[in-house]
Amino acid sequence: MASIAEGVYWCARDLAGVAVVGNHHFILMVSDPGSFAKLPFPPKDESGVYFCTLAGFKSTAGRLTFMFNEENDVQSVLEKINPETYTSLLTPDLDLEIHKVTPPHGSEDAFANEVAQLAQNYSSNTQAGAPAYTLRDANCSAWVNTLFSIAGVSKTDRERYGEFFGIDWGEEDLIDPKLFSV
Repeated sequence: MASIAEGVYWCARDLAGVAVVGNHHFILMVSDPGSFAKLPFPPKDESGVYFCTLAGFKSTAGRLTFMFNEENDVQSVLEKINPETYTSLLTPDLDLEIHKVTPPHGSEDAFANEVAQLAQNYSSNTQAGAPAYTLRDANCSAWVNTLFSIAGVSKTDRERYGEFFGIDWGEEDLIDPKLFSV
């Protein structure tokens, strides 16, 4: 069993159920149950590791929409924490990679709260119409990159955190920052 330290992470996992080579990027937040009580997203619990995932996804309407604790994101984290239970030699797994993001200012908890608030702002601001999802520009990677940019993570750090094994489309792109504001 592996443990993941408390913090905010830029993550990538294999794409689920498609033959295309590439990664899906998302944010992983790991904390204690008390800290999650202050956040708007309910945590998952595996072997005492409390976590939630935040990401941009292509909706059925072709829009870049926000989801938390999406099934495949959660599965990839479960595989990382407890591979004996959640992986098998007979089936492919989601090969999660994680890069811990150093808070640009303040504490880990304050940074987690800011990240959660920015994601919630995006969700609210795109209820009437999210931007069109495009593989090369407005995608999950650009969603994560933009959120961290607004949270104050430097471009140099974002370029480092956003590099994973495989093909990463748009990890250095930004979408309209107004979508994440109050």
